[in-house]
Order: sequence, then C-alpha cells, then structure tokens
Amino acid sequence: MPFRATWPKRGWAWRRSNTGNWPNNWTASTQRRLVNHVYPYEALKAANVAGTKEILRLAVAGGKTKPVHYVSSILSTEGDDATPVVKETDFPAPEQVAGQGYPQTKWVAEKLMRNAAERGIPVYVYRPTRVCGHSLTGVSNGKDFLTLLLQGCLQIGRMPPIAGVCDNLVPVDYVSRALVHLSKQRELAGQTFHLSNPHSTPLRELLLWAQSYGHRLEEVPYPAWKQALAQSRDNPLYPYLANLPEDNVFARPASQDAARIDCRNTLRGLQGSDIVCPQVDRALFGRQLAAQT
Repeated sequence: MPFRATWPKRGWAWRRSNTGNWPNNWTASTQRRLVNHVYPYEALKAANVAGTKEILRLAVAGGKTKPVHYVSSILSTEGDDATPVVKETDFPAPEQVAGQGYPQTKWVAEKLMRNAAERGIPVYVYRPTRVCGHSLTGVSNGKDFLTLLLQGCLQIGRMPPIAGVCDNLVPVDYVSRALVHLSKQRELAGQTFHLSNPHSTPLRELLLWAQSYGHRLEEVPYPAWKQALAQSRDNPLYPYLANLPEDNVFARPASQDAARIDCRNTLRGLQGSDIVCPQVDRALFGRQLAAQT
C-alpha cells in the first residue's frame, strides 16, 4: 500500500510512502474508536471526533475524493424513549442526545459526516445496535457492557430483578457481511443504514438461559445485588458501580426494541443477497456463553 496509518496522541495520522501517491480506488473507513460508557466526552473526543476529522481529510487528499464509510452507533440517535420509531433519516438535535460521553461523540462524528456529504464527499453511515458474538463460533467482544454484565452476575452468582428491558443484539458476522455488501454499492452513497435485529431479546431471558446451562444465578433485590458487586473488586462490573443509579436501572423499559428501529435502507441494500440477521436464541447465546466462560 502506498501509505500507512499510525495512532498518535490525537486521532489518526496518515502518511504517504516514498512514492508520494495516493491510490485512486482507495476507500476511507473509520472503525477505530474508543468505546467506553463511563468516560466523559472530553476523554473520548480525541479518538472518536478528532480521528473522524483525520479520516475526512484523508478522503480529499491527493486531488481525488474517496468514499467514506463511517461505523456509528444506534446510540447516536437515542435520547427520548418516547420516540415511536427511530428512522435511518433521523438525526436528533444535540440537546436530545443521551447524556453519556460515548453517544455524544458519535453524534458529533455523524454531524461531521453530514457536513462532509454536503460538500460532495460520498459518505455511508452505519448504525449497528449492540453487536454480540459470532453466530457460529460465539466469539465476542469481551469488553462490551452486556458481556461484562453477564460475567459480573455469573461471578457473584446473583442477578438483579429485571423487567421490561430488551436489547437488540446483532451477531458480528451479520454486521460485517451486511456492511461489506452495502459498501460496494456506489448508488447508496449518502444514506444511513441501521444494522439491527428484527427480534429484540429480553435481558432477563439471557440470564435465564445462562441458568439453563448450569450457571448458578440467584435473583436478589437491586440494593443487595449492588452490595455484592461492591464486595467483589475483581468483578468485571466493579468499575461501573459508581455509575449505576440508586433505583433499579434494569426495571426500566429499554429503547432498543426492534419495533422502534427502522432499517428499510438496509433491507433494500441487502435485497437479492443471502445476508439475513439470525435471531438470537438459546442455542446462539449458548455458543457465546461457552466462548466467554
């Protein structure tokens, strides 16, 4: 390749090689990001915002504009749980974005992409919901909050009361195949794609599935569950303890309900392919659980 990428103190740095040439058919994609649901905006800005700016500079470098494929998150649209349907064309006002730093950086990065599109850069934005393990191997991101929640509960043998909370889980192999297929279609430039599952999964069901695979999980009151976490400093959930609210966060309705996530752009783009999002059932979850434990 006639260039290389490095990771400096702030964002991406792209350097030409000795040939001094940029490839004419190169496509810029930004997937390197810092995911942390505890850090404030300022701690994530360099990776998630400044890094995006560098990608956009690269897209117009060398005299030839390159397409940019930006992997965002459905969290960039979250804020008001009363919204009946989150459309792929939706882009909330800044004051409507969730208060955590990570969704805020994704919103700002998407705003940069929208500005770039207005200036003529072919931009594709992908908003996955929660990416879970591979549908066949179960291998997953061990740092994802849902994974940490499951591991944390299994380690102390306790779970909080859970009612009404659903998560929209998309296996990583579906996300990667769908993203690649969509990215090859030039006529789709300028669109946003929700990579979601038509079937959301109740969080309580995941923990009951874990029980069915032989793991001991006792349901205890929320304060007792938090107290057990506080006494387990090596627990993967311990760093999140200070951010857990006083009232039971797992008794609130979740916003990632499949009925609320519009994905018509994605479905149109995948039409004619064999790429279909598998439903997360007990067997698929069991493969992911086996890969984690």
